Amino acid sequence: NTDAVVRVFGTFVDSLITQNTIDRDPAASAGPCLTVEKSTGAPARFSVRANILVQEIASTNVLLLADVTQCVVQGNMLRSTNAGASTAHAFDVQALTVAMDSILIAGNQIMAVAGTWLSACRLLANGANVTGGVNFCGNMATNIANGMYFEVVAGNFTGNTILMGGNTLNSSVADYTNAGGA
Repeated sequence: NTDAVVRVFGTFVDSLITQNTIDRDPAASAGPCLTVEKSTGAPARFSVRANILVQEIASTNVLLLADVTQCVVQGNMLRSTNAGASTAHAFDVQALTVAMDSILIAGNQIMAVAGTWLSACRLLANGANVTGGVNFCGNMATNIANGMYFEVVAGNFTGNTILMGGNTLNSSVADYTNAGGA
């Protein structure tokens, strides 16, 4: 089972996920700590704030946001006991069937005890477009290869207003990387 420890899906609007401690046990199957994703309706106008998310499965993402809009992710602590060999992302934000727009990821602390994250945050266009209004600001990340990872599988980055600034990124490769034509 690759489901998240906490999985929020459907028409999830005008809500707050706050002040939780979520720890994925090392004996559990691989999967993120927290997932917010579309089922019948797209999650919108919500915040994920002041949570402690601990990933104890090597090479596994911590927080997955799929097909969300108008979302704030702020002041969380994301920690991996082993980020692996540059294959996992701390934040994985995906546009699969809904265009990605109005996303703020700010003031988070991202760290790995061992291994290296592929990125602190991946923006993925895989069926829908990343249309802009994405801000990645004021975050602190250690043991990462890339600060941000922009990836296109299907869809595109269009009308982009992507702001990346004021971060403390201890990246070994680059502050950002474009993959697959992003």
